Amino acid sequence: MLKVMFQGLSKTLPGLQNFYMVGQWAEAMIGIPTAALSGRNLIKTLCKKDGKKFRTQEN
Repeated sequence: MLKVMFQGLSKTLPGLQNFYMVGQWAEAMIGIPTAALSGRNLIKTLCKKDGKKFRTQEN
């Protein structure tokens, strides 16, 4: 239980390719900023997996 509290839940499901769970319930903490960060971190992970540079932009 402590592992889930500090690391969150698994972001993938066995047997289901290209499925990634993001959001406040997928992370160790809840709230809107955590949900946004969860999505950002997934995109960063996918960029690394695809060999692409992860870049951010402020408007």
